[in-house]
Amino acid sequence: ATPEFPLALLSPASPRTINSTLGDLDRTPLWCALAPTDAAARGIAPGDRIRVFNARSELTALARIDDALRPGVCVIPKGVWLRNTREGRGPNALIPADVTPATGGATYNDARVQVARAG
Repeated sequence: ATPEFPLALLSPASPRTINSTLGDLDRTPLWCALAPTDAAARGIAPGDRIRVFNARSELTALARIDDALRPGVCVIPKGVWLRNTREGRGPNALIPADVTPATGGATYNDARVQVARAG
């Protein structure tokens, strides 16, 4: 984490999809869940349009507040179809394309972002 991008972005499967297969059946607008303390620190309430961003990209989503999330984490579900997003991109636009030097594996679990109310 850095002061500029303090939140760890997680993109787990949603209850409706485990990947983008059949994602076209879900017309729910893109959402991003935050811990209550992170939302409060940013003046974000449930349903607010928020901007999730880092140096790679940005997207907008609707805020969800989740008591089960620990501070410092935000969640956008994977499998979202790009046509269901305002910008035509999903959480993959925010993850690094780097690979780990030891194994050559993806660094998906090291995506750091900031969240703010959208203007």
